Amino acid sequence: MDYKYYLAVFNEYVSTFDMKDLMIKSKYEHTFRVIRYASEIARSINLSVEDIELAKICALFHDIGRFQQASIYHSFIDSETIDHGDLGSDIIKNELKIDNNILYISTKYHNKYSIPSNLDEREKLFSKITRDADKLDIMFTQNLDDNDTSYVIPNKTFECLKNHKEVTKSSGNKTDSNVILVHIGFIYDLSFIYCFKKIKDHNLVNKKIDLIYNKFHKPELLTIRDEINKYIDNKLEGK
Repeated sequence: MDYKYYLAVFNEYVSTFDMKDLMIKSKYEHTFRVIRYASEIARSINLSVEDIELAKICALFHDIGRFQQASIYHSFIDSETIDHGDLGSDIIKNELKIDNNILYISTKYHNKYSIPSNLDEREKLFSKITRDADKLDIMFTQNLDDNDTSYVIPNKTFECLKNHKEVTKSSGNKTDSNVILVHIGFIYDLSFIYCFKKIKDHNLVNKKIDLIYNKFHKPELLTIRDEINKYIDNKLEGK
């Protein structure tokens, strides 16, 4: 697959949306950061040149549904608008007429709580690369501040993190503190050593959780921080 060809297809599609709209602009910029992460993940596991290109193309299209979602609904909340993974897969197949099952699947499932167990190995591989790359960018670029005036974090959030599970959407509120922890919980869905190493090297867990702790001084945050750091260390040690 020729990345440059698909980049031209993508840019032609996106050109129909208003790049002055900050929601549209943010997703365009996010896309290219995810492409970089996907490429680096693919290289880290020694994929072929052709499969590195495919990983980049999957990342290129993973959020294509966001542009229509933002334009129509002015919201990125799937539960209140439309599932952007499903929408994106439909756009690729029916509007752009691209015939590639891995691209459909990686787009459709990049935003789901988990990928289906019945996918074949290549479908799983590229879905996991796309998911990891997307999650990395979210963790590194979103929720860099905590503007909460009170400490409100649902018990469900702590339960998921303690049990080494990504936080479910049913965990509750959208306060800054809770969303920071929800995004940190992405760690439990990551698949590749590259991601754990990058998070460790940038001290991301400590920086994120300390944002909340330094404001509210709740000891349970330190317990969670230590548990997540231990999980990362175990992954890096192959445990």
